[in-house]
Amino acid sequence: MKPESIIEPSNIAAWLAIGTILGWLSSRMRSSGDRVMFIETMVVGVFGSFIGGEFVAAMFRTGPAAAALSFGTVALAIGCSAAALAALALMRRAVGPLRPGRAKPRR
Repeated sequence: MKPESIIEPSNIAAWLAIGTILGWLSSRMRSSGDRVMFIETMVVGVFGSFIGGEFVAAMFRTGPAAAALSFGTVALAIGCSAAALAALALMRRAVGPLRPGRAKPRR
């Protein structure tokens, strides 16, 4: 018996591409010039697409042929990446972006 590959290399490239594109689009929609927020958005997009494409899709997989890249796994990757980016936007709205420098002293 051949051991199954945990993650296909073509899938990793697809999740990186999907997450990067969605992260880039999200950062462009916000039009913030902050480089840290841009990188953070890209990383969250990649993380969400990887979680959706591998882990959430694994809950619905059956059989050995299910490890291949398909429309369903791409749709799950896009959905989870969008959900992660929406959660990031909600957290930024509630807490605010990180600011460089020291905190102001309380009076």
